[in-house]
Amino acid sequence: MLQQPMGAQLYIFSKQYQLDKDIDFLLDGLASSGYQFVEGGPDDAEAYASKLQHYNLKLCSQHVLTSAMLDPQPLIRYMHTLGAQDITVSGPLKWFERSTQDYREAAQVLNRAGKILRAEGIYLHYHNHDFEFAPIDGGQSGMDVLLENLDFSVLDLCVDLGFVWVAGIDPVAYLQQHKERIGYIHLRDFAGKTSTELGKGDMPLPALVAQLETMPAIRYVIIEQDPIADDPQASMALSLQYLRSLK
Repeated sequence: MLQQPMGAQLYIFSKQYQLDKDIDFLLDGLASSGYQFVEGGPDDAEAYASKLQHYNLKLCSQHVLTSAMLDPQPLIRYMHTLGAQDITVSGPLKWFERSTQDYREAAQVLNRAGKILRAEGIYLHYHNHDFEFAPIDGGQSGMDVLLENLDFSVLDLCVDLGFVWVAGIDPVAYLQQHKERIGYIHLRDFAGKTSTELGKGDMPLPALVAQLETMPAIRYVIIEQDPIADDPQASMALSLQYLRSLK
């Protein structure tokens, strides 16, 4: 079984619930299912810290757009209030502008922010989607550009293994190839290209877990599913049960 802390991404609840209004229901359900960590949450850090403490949960990270790193100070204050040490970011600075230069500019912003965050005791991780692996200018992919330009002394990769799979890349081989650059994991399952509970799809989850067990530097493994489940709480419970069942 995985030795890394396992947490729940709150994204699955985003279509049926509001974080501010329904946070007690969400946290109570996740805690009852056996989760100890959550990723994401409401904007009011002090109120959220109180809620997490009440349900004996901890914030493992906050997931934001790369553009939030143009001024990381508000998020630094948020993280310190909640006692969390990890931030995951996604995409170029403008979500739909994905040229080589756009990815280079994103890398510059992330490198600068990574230095600031590391000095504050916070770890920065770049989270992929599938589009980073598509060819852009000159045949390179956005991920190729990021790997060439990110400063891995101050940040690393949050690998979303589901999106690696959807992009047509062997996720086990990807973990092996980039082992030294990975500090955080989003674990999903897909039936075809439809997000589903862990163990209900096509991904090689036992092999992925076996590989992750050889990567102790990974800070968290986060269970994630798209917000299409009929009963998100039940889906998150099933996924955690499945993950814990793997030996």
